[in-house]
Amino acid sequence: MRSEFSRPLNLDELEEQSRLIELIASQDECRLLAKRFEQKSIRKLRANLTLAWLDRGVALSVFGNFRAEVVQTCVVSLDPVKSVVNEKVNLVFARDIEGPCNNAGFEDAEPLEGNTLDFGEIIAGELSLALDPYPRRQDIDPAAINLGTGISFLNEDEVEKLAERRKPFDVLASLKSKP
Repeated sequence: MRSEFSRPLNLDELEEQSRLIELIASQDECRLLAKRFEQKSIRKLRANLTLAWLDRGVALSVFGNFRAEVVQTCVVSLDPVKSVVNEKVNLVFARDIEGPCNNAGFEDAEPLEGNTLDFGEIIAGELSLALDPYPRRQDIDPAAINLGTGISFLNEDEVEKLAERRKPFDVLASLKSKP
């Protein structure tokens, strides 16, 4: 499968000193990422990353930030919701994380296999995690939305009361045979 935003780098090209890279997605790449992540649009995706070996050839630190303009769909009104995603990146990739690397303090590292990392795909993955899963317009008043006769949104107090009343195993307890 080909990534919509591919920026592979051969790790053999990395020297001992850290290296700065800038990634800028084209309009077409942003359009394809928006389709992949089911967003109305993604624009101006840009990342600035520093790559530094923690242990040459074994553990690589990737840190920096990325930014993108995103238009999502409001989960209440279905109107467009514009936002700016501006996130930090702080990842470690390591070889043999089950073996000696685990003892070297890289237990939270991502696996590093082969000699190539696709930094565009890494940023695409980080972007997908940073997207608001339930985007809502700032000015939306749920009480003003007509959901139909007898249907309305619950406020937080009503949700808490319902949760207290309904216990998921009460039904099973009533089915249990009594001695």
